[in-house]
Amino acid sequence: MHRVASVPFLNAKPLVWAFEQGLVDEVSVSYDLPSRLPAKIESQAVDAALVSSIEAIAKPGRVIADGCAISSKGRVASVRIFSKVPFSNVQNLALDSSSMTSNALAMIVLRRMFGVQPEFSKCDPDGDQMLEDHDACLLIGDKGLVYPGTGLYQLDLGECWQQLTGLPFVWACWIGRMDMEESLVAKLIEARQIGESNLAAITNDAPTEISIMEAHNYLTTIFDYRLDSVHIEALDRFKECLVQDGIVQDSPTLQVRSAKNLVTIGS
Repeated sequence: MHRVASVPFLNAKPLVWAFEQGLVDEVSVSYDLPSRLPAKIESQAVDAALVSSIEAIAKPGRVIADGCAISSKGRVASVRIFSKVPFSNVQNLALDSSSMTSNALAMIVLRRMFGVQPEFSKCDPDGDQMLEDHDACLLIGDKGLVYPGTGLYQLDLGECWQQLTGLPFVWACWIGRMDMEESLVAKLIEARQIGESNLAAITNDAPTEISIMEAHNYLTTIFDYRLDSVHIEALDRFKECLVQDGIVQDSPTLQVRSAKNLVTIGS
């Protein structure tokens, strides 16, 4: 039995729904916050986790499962910075304590697009409370999708990344240790294919604060669940930015496990 773990967000559902429904055998799925998933990989509690992409970039000995990811090109809607002041004036930023990749991307975007490097604190993801003591806050996932942000400046990080690079952004992918089995990769791809064929059913399971229409648009027009060469290029570009901005001191070569072999990407 393969054990996998996932983020508990709506945008992950197309990659895990088939496991929940028992439509792919020999795989069990559990859920946790993005920041807690890497420890499950490290401790061997799971064979793979649908975790923030920065885990494969910053952590040696990690491999990405081919064919599956959570990515977007342009507006993502659920990863947003909300600010009380213009973004060029942000001096302190509340980051979502459950996030890793989005936190890093927020710092990259603010530095490269607005020339600021704010002090930051990691906080529980409550927009109103975060903004009590900070100029701006980052919210991700379902909370980022539904927070109204009335009267605030708003920045969609997926849209910003496309403006900076012209590439999609890979928010999460299936990541495991170097011993990830090819048979697991095949099952992850099978689950993705089943999920993509059942988006209507998945939409009906959306959190109550998200309308069916909004959930359908979110899953069908915003997100891409494949992992191909352009997504690997985007991951390489993200890695370059992380190193250049001093967020990651060094980065291992990205490695991707296909259903047949291991592929080394880049240098």
